[in-house]
Amino acid sequence: VSPLAARENPGSERPAKSQHPHLTMGRVVRAQQTYKAATGATVADLPQILTALLAADNDMRGSAEATLRVVARDANVVPALLTHARGDPDPQVRQLAAVVLKRRVLGHWPRLPRDAQEQVKHILLDGVVKEPVGLVRR
Repeated sequence: VSPLAARENPGSERPAKSQHPHLTMGRVVRAQQTYKAATGATVADLPQILTALLAADNDMRGSAEATLRVVARDANVVPALLTHARGDPDPQVRQLAAVVLKRRVLGHWPRLPRDAQEQVKHILLDGVVKEPVGLVRR
């Protein structure tokens, strides 16, 4: 607020600076959503999470993103995402699961047993060949 504007409108002083300048509003909202999401979400909730990520409602998507961040810490998210990327009836869910899998697989790769790594490789290659929808295949 300019000094001139402040004189003309005495109630329009600058708002006080945050006590926590390192926290932006986005980080605060994300932290709140993560806190809400952390209450019991598991890999078993992945179908609902993926569907919510495709929702038009911003609040629902934000909550789903926070929940996914919590659930994705578990290495078991890799086989679960792979299952949805290959077998979900909705092509949008398959595509989203493949994108999330791509982003998460490298972080969990060293923790996956060798046979699970081989199975993931085989299923991914098979999926590239057999996926009928081009956007999902990419």
